[in-house]
Amino acid sequence: MTEVTVRFWLWAGVLLVVVNVTPLQARPALGPRRTMAWEPLATLHPSQFGGRIRIKFHEGTRPTIQDGRIQDGARVMWDPAVDAPSGMRVTALMPTVGVALGVLDKLRRAAAARCGACVLASMETYVDVVVDLDPRALGPVLAVLNAHKDVEVAYPVSGLVRRPADISPVTPVFTEGQTYLGPAPDGLGATAVGGLPGGNGAGINVVDMEVDWTDDHEDIPQCAGAQVLDVGTIPAGLPYQDYAAHGTAVLSIVLAGNNGYGVTGFAPAAGCGYAPEYTDERGTDSAHALLQSLASGVLREGDVFLMESQTPGPRFDPNTYAGLIPTEWEPAVFDAIRTLVASGVVVVEAAGNGYENLDDAIYNNIFDRDRSDSGAIVVGAGAPPNYAQAARTRLDFSNVGSRVDVQGWGDAVVSAGYGDLFQVNGDERQFYSAAFAGTSSASPMVTGSVALVQAIQKAGGGEVLTSVEMRTLLASTGTPQPAGDAVAAPIGPQPNIEAAVAGLTVCANGRLDRLEMCDDGNTVAGDGCAADCASNESCGNGVTDTAVGEVCDDGNTQHGDGCAAGCRSNEACGNGVLDTTVGEECDDGNTANWDGCNAVCQSFPPVALGCSGARPDGALVVLLGVWMGLARRRRACSARRGPIGN
Repeated sequence: MTEVTVRFWLWAGVLLVVVNVTPLQARPALGPRRTMAWEPLATLHPSQFGGRIRIKFHEGTRPTIQDGRIQDGARVMWDPAVDAPSGMRVTALMPTVGVALGVLDKLRRAAAARCGACVLASMETYVDVVVDLDPRALGPVLAVLNAHKDVEVAYPVSGLVRRPADISPVTPVFTEGQTYLGPAPDGLGATAVGGLPGGNGAGINVVDMEVDWTDDHEDIPQCAGAQVLDVGTIPAGLPYQDYAAHGTAVLSIVLAGNNGYGVTGFAPAAGCGYAPEYTDERGTDSAHALLQSLASGVLREGDVFLMESQTPGPRFDPNTYAGLIPTEWEPAVFDAIRTLVASGVVVVEAAGNGYENLDDAIYNNIFDRDRSDSGAIVVGAGAPPNYAQAARTRLDFSNVGSRVDVQGWGDAVVSAGYGDLFQVNGDERQFYSAAFAGTSSASPMVTGSVALVQAIQKAGGGEVLTSVEMRTLLASTGTPQPAGDAVAAPIGPQPNIEAAVAGLTVCANGRLDRLEMCDDGNTVAGDGCAADCASNESCGNGVTDTAVGEVCDDGNTQHGDGCAAGCRSNEACGNGVLDTTVGEECDDGNTANWDGCNAVCQSFPPVALGCSGARPDGALVVLLGVWMGLARRRRACSARRGPIGN
């Protein structure tokens, strides 16, 4: 994108034209799709193997399951009887994403058209193979599967990861515990923008993906029955403290009502949805939850999808739960996130509580955004204020690295759920906590920040921000991580919503922002968008655009109200513009008499020259007669007698 400035010079009788072309900062775009490699994915801890292998077939194929085989049209691509490696017994085949093929095609085409040059995977090329297999034999089995000519990548799918016990000791009960809503640097600044249009999150839907929720909690009534359709069935009998309490706490941080009791969320007027990542029908299938949320229509352009999940990485320890990493590690999830991002949805993803550095060589550059960019905003966990360590320094369990974009509080977070702060008769609908923690508490804070910034942008007439644009904005306007800690254990700044809103309106970025009337990617006036982006340079918009010759603009295109219909005159006598619609017969740029146009812009001084044919005496006869001529006097008299034109 460029700004073009043209200057004209006259030198020695020759007209010179000088054109300056100044590059403008391009809008941040989605980075590359990763090159799939199966070897890092084969390191799944045997205890976490969920009995499924996920196969991604090459782009250009269209896998369908027929008679227990995977076919591309009439061609058999993969037949368990022939292609299953020794030691692997196939018990079922099913599409990874349970969205109809026609709908998937439509979603991908729309996303690709919106995103432009970004590369998106065809999600129908992922197939789940349910197997009976000793997990210790995964390595040789995967080597055979990945050598198949039609396979892009094949890898094991993790089962449900049981949530570990609280990472940090239970904190004291807070009396004014939700200071994270307050102003920076301690808080994220939600209260500072609450009075702005959109400052309560209205107009934005938020979908949370995890395992379970108490969806009829008293403080999140908009979430009752808000499960995304056709994602699947949440298994019965899951332990409350591990799952439903967690989901309830997350939803409350983002969405709890401003109702005079309990807690208040960042965006209490935003819409609610939730999508289970683990179901009776599909096991662990985050890719399906992502895409079904889009296909169902719950997610629209500008809405937010929160990934409250983590997955075992190559260093996962089932005894300590160290080694949990962001879920985009899995190829199908990575590709599904990119589809949502390309469709205009902002995706927020927990960095995970795995004590890991995601820049480590063991991750094979999967978390190097220059080589593999899902487009999601990855969130680390920082220390809250008044804590045992400096505010916004990395809490030791939080994963770190260049891929971690921003942070939120990772401990001592007041929320709904759990019941350590308040409960009544063991009723989960009235449970509250003062000790929610981890990247699990940090991520909904960032999600709430995203919802507010997006809602304020929409309410101000701006275009919604993409996930990549939002990621850039929050990182560039946030409260920094302390310098030394940022080098040793980078988790990014803490969002500052007030600063982000102030940074929304950037003229010449090619995006229509809050309070802008236009933005054509430059700061040149006279091209249909003013240099400050505050006007589209059209008469009647309420902005006087002198660069295109306007002398007034009263917000309409009517005559006779002090600004002419073309905005080229203030309809005042003496301005040099003949305004017949307000009764002017002439306008010679002044309000003097005796110069052919009198002080009220009538053609002749009415006393000196009448229309009866009588002439004034003396020198005036000669001067006026010579200058105007009798013929002009006759026309003026005729016009004065007739109607005034438009």
